[in-house]
Amino acid sequence: MRGVMVRAARAAGVAPVALSFVGVLWVWKQRLTDPRVGRSTWWRARVEELGQPRLPPRRKRQLPAGRKTTRSRWPVKKEHHQQGPLPTLTLINVANP
Repeated sequence: MRGVMVRAARAAGVAPVALSFVGVLWVWKQRLTDPRVGRSTWWRARVEELGQPRLPPRRKRQLPAGRKTTRSRWPVKKEHHQQGPLPTLTLINVANP
């Protein structure tokens, strides 16, 4: 469906995100079984018609979206809390020196 919306948006000369998905889906369901025309004529007419349902322009946000803060009761680990590399263990085979 999104691919069809992209084609319809290009034919209408608008961005694909400007089309209403629900509106396009409604038009698609209504016209899917239209027996009056041939396939190529039907497809061209549907692409043109699917480019019509548009979304209203978005309103400007009063406050920009921000990152939510975590509500942890534990303090954030600082750089000086980080441990150094873990010690390594070297095994020595006593049977074969």
